[in-house]
Amino acid sequence: MHLGFRYHLASLMAVFLSLVLGILIGGALFQDSVLVEEQGLIISEMEGRFQNLQSNLTILEEQLDFSEKSWHEIRDLLIEGSLEGKSIHLVDLGAQRGLGPVEKVLKAAGASPLRLKAGDLESLSVSDGLFLLVQLNDDEIPPKVLLDLERLVSQGTHLTFVWGSGQQPALARLPSSLQIDCVETVWGEIALIRGLIGESIGHYGLWRNALGLFP
Repeated sequence: MHLGFRYHLASLMAVFLSLVLGILIGGALFQDSVLVEEQGLIISEMEGRFQNLQSNLTILEEQLDFSEKSWHEIRDLLIEGSLEGKSIHLVDLGAQRGLGPVEKVLKAAGASPLRLKAGDLESLSVSDGLFLLVQLNDDEIPPKVLLDLERLVSQGTHLTFVWGSGQQPALARLPSSLQIDCVETVWGEIALIRGLIGESIGHYGLWRNALGLFP
């Protein structure tokens, strides 16, 4: 978020300097006192506008910092102890991005996450209240893994798929499940915990075709 603002500000500075350079070169080529005076006024006005824009960006950046901090505090209040005593199995399908933050937020909610690999699903037996959470990547789920997941769902497992920003996993063939996109964001974390508490089904998050931001 901060990098985006800095990049935007740097771009504006580059445009401003280019315009100033163009005006100065024009003034050097055409030595006219009226033209030089007008150029000076234009540069002065542009400097004022640029300073105002820079000031506004700084204020907006501070507001976004405050908003982000507030969302994190809201998340902590909402999730504290909400999954106390829940055993949640985390399955790694090869996408390491996401499992670390997911595991952290699950522990903050009081759950006891246990990491598995895809090959462990075949021997996994369903116990009461089994929660299974799968981290997706951009590749298709292997058919064998998909069959194991479908078997567990048919036996009563609550299945959740999560993936991070910038990933585009295929969702068409997924079994009945809770699906959370952008799970590494504070909104994704809240959606995940709320969905697990209510054993929700459906796609939630920031994607355009999601059912909503939160279950």
